Amino acid sequence: MEPPRDLEVRESEIEDVFAHYPKLLTQSLKVSDDIYLLARQKLLESGRLDLVYGCGSQIFLVELKVEDFKRKFLDQVLGYQKDLAELQRRGQFLRGDVVPYLLCAGCNDSAFEYATSRGVNLCVYDPREVLLEFYRNAPLDTKYLSVLPTDKGVWRVGLIISSLMLADSVSETAVIAREKGCSVKTLGNQMRLAEELGLVQLRTQSVILSSLGKDFLGRRDSDNPHDFLSAAQADLLRKFILSKPFFSGVTFGIITMVACVFELSKNTYPVPRSLLARHFISAAGLHFRWSRDKAINKGVRMYSNYAIELGLLGKIGDSYFVTPSGLKFVLLLNMHKSLHFIEAIEAIT
Repeated sequence: MEPPRDLEVRESEIEDVFAHYPKLLTQSLKVSDDIYLLARQKLLESGRLDLVYGCGSQIFLVELKVEDFKRKFLDQVLGYQKDLAELQRRGQFLRGDVVPYLLCAGCNDSAFEYATSRGVNLCVYDPREVLLEFYRNAPLDTKYLSVLPTDKGVWRVGLIISSLMLADSVSETAVIAREKGCSVKTLGNQMRLAEELGLVQLRTQSVILSSLGKDFLGRRDSDNPHDFLSAAQADLLRKFILSKPFFSGVTFGIITMVACVFELSKNTYPVPRSLLARHFISAAGLHFRWSRDKAINKGVRMYSNYAIELGLLGKIGDSYFVTPSGLKFVLLLNMHKSLHFIEAIEAIT
């Protein structure tokens, strides 16, 4: 098997994956039993051994390479095997049969025969597949990897306020729709938007305001129309989104919209809609889902409306501006996301 072309990755990064995801290593070693890490970068007399695993009564000695096979690698592995055997003899390492493995990114058929003749298990793996599997299994944040902005069919956040006011006293969706004078479908769209903002909990045919939803209604400005989002309500939603940026497709779409305007401001400011549209769709992970102009225009209009209502963006003509609240929001958001990701990474390292 030939190694992937233009292979450029540090060996220590592949080692990281195998160290923290032993099941991925068992696939490369072609073993079905569970293994558990005993040591990493084990200092021996002849050098540093990459990985040592326990497997039943056996000890797997694993030397990793991100290049194709070379005969000198076998000498290195056998030297490590000899060193471990000596430590076992002295009672300084776990007892068990030491099984040597050499992982390479590529080799020819004769290499397998030569490795077997010297008592070493030669395994070929694909670094590309290892990194792909790492990404699929990484516990960074499953929401971050899977959440996408969604089209709820509601152009402004303020449109849900009157429905929430009714839901505060009546839980059945059919009754709320009748009281409001709209279709059940329209109400359903509004309640799904409210749910993605953490304001309600939806049941099969009913809706229940969350504590955040009740707080949201309590901050309504009675001097303005029901569909007007007050400054206090906008502030509450901003804080909620900052605390849970990947809570839903809607919260993710809002932060992505604001972040895109902020990033594009390095090119030109204010940011024209023509520049923002495609950038937002790609950043939101919707390059293939919302590829048509109609879907792009609808998505950009909807999420920029949400961001404007929350006081995060301003729009004059066909250009977008970052507001003072928006700038503070972006800076705090980057800090929160960084801390969140660092905590997730530390959990596996």
